[in-house]
Amino acid sequence: MLVDFSKPAYKPMLLGFFAALLLLAFNLIGGVVAAGDTRSFDLWLTQSAHGLRQAHPWVGEAMRDLSGLGSEVVLCMLVAMTVGYLLLRQTLGMALLVGTAALEARKSLAAHLDADVAAIG
Repeated sequence: MLVDFSKPAYKPMLLGFFAALLLLAFNLIGGVVAAGDTRSFDLWLTQSAHGLRQAHPWVGEAMRDLSGLGSEVVLCMLVAMTVGYLLLRQTLGMALLVGTAALEARKSLAAHLDADVAAIG
């Protein structure tokens, strides 16, 4: 008898199976990195990136611009736009969840940074 994988009962099991595979792969790769077995690859990648930046100076500027997308200002604007969108869609609960999570993450980050500064000097 053939198994029909299009039935809804198999979808959660397949999703769980693939999630477990991804966790296993992450664990295996993390173990290899922690053991230092990827050092030659890391050096090769770093040297290649340096060569690329030397050959094409615009690559460094593009990477700097992309790293700016992770700044606190950009992330705050993105959260504000997301909360605004959720309010327009009349999903007050989700808007409160996103806004509260962002504020708590900001407080937690500030506390960790303050502790790091205090420990340094």
